[in-house]
Amino acid sequence: MKLLGLLGASLKHSFSPELMNDLAREKNLSLAYSRFEIPEEKLPGFVEAVRLLPIWGFNVTIPHKVSILPFLNEQTPEVQAIGAANTVLNQSGKLIGYNTDTVGFLGSVRQLFAEENHPDSALILGSGGAARAVLYALLFSGTESVFVANRNASRAEKLAEEFGKYFRSSRILPGPLDWDFLSSVVPKVKLIVQTTSVGTWPHVDEVLRFPFEKLRSGQKVIDLVYNPPETLFLQEVRKQGVEALNGLPMLIGQAAKSLDIWGFPGHEEDLLRLSHAIVEKFSRKDHSRMLEP
Repeated sequence: MKLLGLLGASLKHSFSPELMNDLAREKNLSLAYSRFEIPEEKLPGFVEAVRLLPIWGFNVTIPHKVSILPFLNEQTPEVQAIGAANTVLNQSGKLIGYNTDTVGFLGSVRQLFAEENHPDSALILGSGGAARAVLYALLFSGTESVFVANRNASRAEKLAEEFGKYFRSSRILPGPLDWDFLSSVVPKVKLIVQTTSVGTWPHVDEVLRFPFEKLRSGQKVIDLVYNPPETLFLQEVRKQGVEALNGLPMLIGQAAKSLDIWGFPGHEEDLLRLSHAIVEKFSRKDHSRMLEP
């Protein structure tokens, strides 16, 4: 039996343990997935315990995706470039960090675009941890121009400078998350990715100030929020006749890749099916539960 889990500071709303354990029961997988609810000040002690205990690995969520890095023995190139890890494999006390958000996000991109029609231009709204993974995934897969818009424009500029060192042949164009900048950029790109937490439950009445009327036919939009499944942002996008996805496919894609790393490959379709059932159940029972990775 492989002991796995989710590391975070507040996990009472996460359905990942239920999802993973449902999969284990259905597919007779030798794994058990738990919550590791650890405050930031106790993270060093947790990591040392993991090295000694038979914990095979764990996922990482807020606020530990960055703070876990100094405790890792190895980091994949994705983790080094993105500056965050969301999956850890424990090899007899040697901790290896991965970032599977990139795989999950590119699965969403493939769902919207044909394999041979990867977007050559994109706009990312936000510059946090999710935005970093999205930016890396797009540049690594060949997107030529990526605009990054953030309320604090200096953060977007810093992100562009940092990633520009890895992707010198691509253009990373930072700017403020304001009406004028967005109005000028939106018509120029093929993909728009909303990476901020605006509109996430319980703040479902919030929406970014965004020039939706500038959207055009053929563009695609991804909102990484998945609770609620249909944010006000996505509703406004669909009113313009633009195809869009929420964040659930990315969530499932990164979870499936984590299982692959831990030795349980080939379960993305199973996870997606089970997740829909869980989301529907909790939507009826207690919609205030947050759906976390």
